[in-house]
Amino acid sequence: MPSSDLMFLAGPDHRSLSPGALMRRERLTLLILLVGSLGLSVPYWFNGLGDGVITVGASRVAAGEMPYRDFWTMYAPGSFLLLGGIFKVFGTHLLTERILGSVISAAAVCVMYLLASSLLRSRKLALFVAVAFFGAFLLTGPFYTVRTYPPAILAILLALWAFVTAMDSGRARPLILGGLATGVAAVFKHDVAAYSWLAISLGLVLGAVTDSGRISERLKTAARRVIIYGLAVAAIVIPLVVWVVVVGGQDAIYDLVEFPGGDFRFSREESYPSLIPFWIYDTWKVRIGLNMARYVMFAMPMAGLVLGTICAVVAGRNGDTRLLAIGVTIATLQFLHFLAAHVQINTHIVSMTGYGALLMCVFLERTGVGERIKWWRWAVALAGLGWLGAIAMRPAFTWWYRSSE
Repeated sequence: MPSSDLMFLAGPDHRSLSPGALMRRERLTLLILLVGSLGLSVPYWFNGLGDGVITVGASRVAAGEMPYRDFWTMYAPGSFLLLGGIFKVFGTHLLTERILGSVISAAAVCVMYLLASSLLRSRKLALFVAVAFFGAFLLTGPFYTVRTYPPAILAILLALWAFVTAMDSGRARPLILGGLATGVAAVFKHDVAAYSWLAISLGLVLGAVTDSGRISERLKTAARRVIIYGLAVAAIVIPLVVWVVVVGGQDAIYDLVEFPGGDFRFSREESYPSLIPFWIYDTWKVRIGLNMARYVMFAMPMAGLVLGTICAVVAGRNGDTRLLAIGVTIATLQFLHFLAAHVQINTHIVSMTGYGALLMCVFLERTGVGERIKWWRWAVALAGLGWLGAIAMRPAFTWWYRSSE
């Protein structure tokens, strides 16, 4: 390959490795991730008084009420119905919510590892992606609750994994499963599900039109893939919309669409940290350290977005349409989360961390910088540890501060 090409190393060939085979190959790592994620979330089970809106709403559902009809909410109904059903079976206990939320979130960490493993040759890099995702997840608080985000991100990661499988196999079944997973995500968090639908549809079109063959056949393939995927999404979303309209009426449309898309950003806009670190200095030295960690947390995903996008585009020019389609899909998702994070940071930085870490690792592996320049291995390792350390600093400080009181 000419030295001017960015792609020095080939990516993993998983075309003959089914999702089931990948899970069997990685079962020990998956077990460690699952047990480790649950174990680290246990101390949080006994702190606080629940998740407020979702906890109270779910208890009202368990008592026979319904969202939109009996109480106001701007959230999709999934979390209320799921947790309300669990409360009805096991009783209304905060510990029940914490355990269920932790199990769902730990499953999402495992699926993130499987997604990374399908794109990376190195298990160490795939494990780094999963650990970074877990750290950001635990940092923001939703990990051990049944808020809208944990079930939604689990479904979206399953949809992305199905999308990668569809790109590898060319079969319709993964597209159908991915569409159903995207629809399930909409039951819990409809805005994030919309991002996923848009990004995956773009990836399906891009993967088809940049492939070899006659342009007419490529366009037909793109249309067929998008239609199959879209119909599977619609199979979940249409009944959801009908249910919401029947239960909540016209007010539910305002609650779920008009208010979040318009008024909410004026009432809840958060201060997204600037990528120019002029705000780090503080008279309290501890605050400087926390601000530096916060800067790293927000800067590294954006670096991954830029480098990963460049890697995917160059890969496409070199004929790797698979990486082009998948890379652009993940980059699009991350960019949409970046835009949304300016209104509400907490859950979106979790997605940005996972996608940014994945794109960063794809760039590092596919460019082979560690193979060509030996000292880069140490630089990359230190940067990765610094990123994980920045993610861990805030919860570590909070734990230390509370324990010292």
